[in-house]
Amino acid sequence: MTHFKRILLATDFSESATNAAALALSIAALSNAKLIVLHVTVPITQGEDVDISSFAEIVDLDEINQELLNEAQERLSRFVDQYLSPKENESNVSWPEVETRVVSNALPKRVIISKAQELEADLIVVGTQGRSGLSRMLVGSTAEYIVRSSPIPVLTTRVTNDKEKG
Repeated sequence: MTHFKRILLATDFSESATNAAALALSIAALSNAKLIVLHVTVPITQGEDVDISSFAEIVDLDEINQELLNEAQERLSRFVDQYLSPKENESNVSWPEVETRVVSNALPKRVIISKAQELEADLIVVGTQGRSGLSRMLVGSTAEYIVRSSPIPVLTTRVTNDKEKG
Protein backbone atom coordinates (compact mmCIF):
# COMPACT_ATOMS: atom_id res chain seq x y z
CA MET A 1 0.00 0.00 0.00
CA THR A 2 1.21 3.46 -0.84
CA HIS A 3 2.04 5.53 2.21
CA PHE A 4 0.47 8.97 2.12
CA LYS A 5 1.82 11.85 4.19
CA ARG A 6 -0.55 14.61 3.02
CA ILE A 7 -3.96 14.23 1.43
CA LEU A 8 -5.79 17.18 -0.11
CA LEU A 9 -9.58 17.00 0.03
CA ALA A 10 -11.26 19.55 -2.24
CA THR A 11 -14.79 20.38 -1.17
CA ASP A 12 -17.71 22.38 -2.50
CA PHE A 13 -19.90 21.24 0.44
CA SER A 14 -22.10 19.10 -1.85
CA GLU A 15 -23.31 15.57 -1.14
CA SER A 16 -20.53 14.18 -3.31
CA ALA A 17 -18.02 16.20 -1.27
CA THR A 18 -19.41 14.56 1.86
CA ASN A 19 -18.72 11.13 0.33
CA ALA A 20 -15.23 12.29 -0.64
CA ALA A 21 -14.66 13.49 2.93
CA ALA A 22 -15.49 10.06 4.36
CA LEU A 23 -13.15 8.39 1.90
CA ALA A 24 -10.32 10.89 2.50
CA LEU A 25 -10.74 10.53 6.27
CA SER A 26 -10.47 6.74 6.07
CA ILE A 27 -7.36 6.87 3.91
CA ALA A 28 -5.74 9.55 6.09
CA ALA A 29 -6.46 7.55 9.25
CA LEU A 30 -5.04 4.34 7.75
CA SER A 31 -1.96 6.14 6.46
CA ASN A 32 -1.50 8.40 9.48
CA ALA A 33 -1.52 11.25 6.97
CA LYS A 34 -2.39 14.89 7.43
CA LEU A 35 -5.71 15.79 5.80
CA ILE A 36 -5.83 19.23 4.20
CA VAL A 37 -9.36 20.37 3.36
CA LEU A 38 -9.56 23.02 0.65
CA HIS A 39 -12.50 25.11 -0.51
CA VAL A 40 -12.16 27.60 -3.36
CA THR A 41 -14.56 30.54 -3.54
CA VAL A 42 -15.16 32.33 -6.81
CA PRO A 43 -14.91 36.10 -6.33
CA ILE A 44 -17.38 38.57 -7.76
CA THR A 45 -15.51 40.57 -10.38
CA GLN A 46 -16.12 42.85 -13.29
CA GLY A 47 -15.63 40.35 -16.09
CA GLU A 48 -16.07 40.31 -19.84
CA ASP A 49 -19.28 38.28 -19.65
CA VAL A 50 -20.97 40.21 -16.87
CA ASP A 51 -21.57 43.93 -16.65
CA ILE A 52 -21.85 44.85 -13.00
CA SER A 53 -20.62 48.42 -13.35
CA SER A 54 -23.87 49.98 -12.10
CA PHE A 55 -23.91 47.51 -9.20
CA ALA A 56 -20.23 48.18 -8.45
CA GLU A 57 -20.97 51.88 -7.97
CA ILE A 58 -23.39 51.07 -5.14
CA VAL A 59 -21.43 48.41 -3.25
CA ASP A 60 -17.83 47.66 -2.43
CA LEU A 61 -16.87 44.48 -4.31
CA ASP A 62 -13.80 43.97 -2.14
CA GLU A 63 -16.00 44.02 0.94
CA ILE A 64 -18.47 41.55 -0.60
CA ASN A 65 -15.63 39.23 -1.65
CA GLN A 66 -14.20 39.38 1.87
CA GLU A 67 -17.62 38.48 3.27
CA LEU A 68 -17.82 35.55 0.83
CA LEU A 69 -14.39 34.41 2.00
CA ASN A 70 -15.39 34.71 5.67
CA GLU A 71 -18.64 32.80 5.06
CA ALA A 72 -16.74 30.07 3.21
CA GLN A 73 -14.34 29.72 6.16
CA GLU A 74 -17.30 29.35 8.53
CA ARG A 75 -18.94 26.75 6.25
CA LEU A 76 -15.65 24.88 6.01
CA SER A 77 -15.32 24.83 9.80
CA ARG A 78 -18.86 23.42 10.12
CA PHE A 79 -18.09 20.87 7.38
CA VAL A 80 -14.98 19.69 9.23
CA ASP A 81 -16.84 19.58 12.56
CA GLN A 82 -19.66 17.55 11.04
CA TYR A 83 -17.76 15.14 8.80
CA LEU A 84 -14.09 15.11 9.80
CA SER A 85 -14.05 15.39 13.59
CA PRO A 86 -14.37 12.57 16.11
CA LYS A 87 -17.70 12.27 17.89
CA GLU A 88 -17.89 11.58 21.63
CA ASN A 89 -18.21 7.82 21.14
CA GLU A 90 -15.27 7.76 18.70
CA SER A 91 -12.58 9.21 20.95
CA ASN A 92 -10.60 5.96 20.95
CA VAL A 93 -10.29 5.99 17.13
CA SER A 94 -7.08 7.35 15.60
CA TRP A 95 -7.99 10.62 13.86
CA PRO A 96 -5.68 12.35 11.42
CA GLU A 97 -4.55 15.93 11.79
CA VAL A 98 -6.94 18.13 9.80
CA GLU A 99 -5.99 21.51 8.37
CA THR A 100 -8.33 23.84 6.47
CA ARG A 101 -7.67 26.30 3.66
CA VAL A 102 -9.99 28.70 1.88
CA VAL A 103 -8.79 30.37 -1.30
CA SER A 104 -10.54 32.90 -3.52
CA ASN A 105 -9.92 32.41 -7.24
CA ALA A 106 -11.92 32.43 -10.44
CA LEU A 107 -10.50 29.05 -11.52
CA PRO A 108 -11.09 26.51 -8.71
CA LYS A 109 -9.97 23.48 -10.74
CA ARG A 110 -6.54 24.97 -11.39
CA VAL A 111 -6.17 26.23 -7.83
CA ILE A 112 -6.87 22.76 -6.44
CA ILE A 113 -3.99 21.30 -8.44
CA SER A 114 -1.58 24.16 -7.69
CA LYS A 115 -2.39 24.07 -3.95
CA ALA A 116 -1.90 20.30 -3.89
CA GLN A 117 1.53 20.77 -5.48
CA GLU A 118 2.40 23.68 -3.18
CA LEU A 119 1.42 21.65 -0.09
CA GLU A 120 3.23 18.56 -1.42
CA ALA A 121 0.09 16.43 -1.26
CA ASP A 122 0.46 12.77 -2.17
CA LEU A 123 -3.20 12.39 -3.14
CA ILE A 124 -6.12 14.61 -4.14
CA VAL A 125 -9.61 13.42 -3.18
CA VAL A 126 -12.58 15.08 -4.83
CA GLY A 127 -16.26 14.33 -5.25
CA THR A 128 -17.96 14.44 -8.61
CA GLN A 129 -21.59 15.05 -9.45
CA GLY A 130 -21.66 12.20 -11.96
CA ARG A 131 -23.16 14.33 -14.71
CA SER A 132 -23.23 13.01 -18.23
CA GLY A 133 -24.26 14.11 -21.70
CA LEU A 134 -25.42 17.65 -22.27
CA SER A 135 -25.31 18.59 -18.58
CA ARG A 136 -21.60 17.71 -18.41
CA MET A 137 -20.86 19.60 -21.63
CA LEU A 138 -22.62 22.74 -20.43
CA VAL A 139 -21.50 22.74 -16.81
CA GLY A 140 -18.10 21.11 -17.20
CA SER A 141 -16.44 18.98 -14.60
CA THR A 142 -13.94 20.22 -12.08
CA ALA A 143 -13.19 16.64 -11.06
CA GLU A 144 -12.62 15.57 -14.66
CA TYR A 145 -10.21 18.46 -15.24
CA ILE A 146 -8.29 17.56 -12.09
CA VAL A 147 -8.08 13.87 -13.07
CA ARG A 148 -6.82 14.76 -16.55
CA SER A 149 -4.41 17.53 -15.52
CA SER A 150 -2.98 16.67 -12.11
CA PRO A 151 0.52 15.25 -11.80
CA ILE A 152 -0.61 14.06 -8.34
CA PRO A 153 -2.81 10.94 -8.09
CA VAL A 154 -6.53 11.77 -7.86
CA LEU A 155 -9.27 9.73 -6.26
CA THR A 156 -12.85 10.64 -7.16
CA THR A 157 -16.13 9.51 -5.70
CA ARG A 158 -19.68 10.36 -6.57
CA VAL A 159 -23.17 10.04 -5.21
CA THR A 160 -25.14 7.20 -6.75
CA ASN A 161 -28.88 7.36 -7.03
CA ASP A 162 -31.17 4.46 -6.12
CA LYS A 163 -31.69 3.48 -9.76
CA GLU A 164 -27.96 2.86 -10.18
CA LYS A 165 -27.76 0.78 -6.99
CA GLY A 166 -30.46 -1.69 -7.89
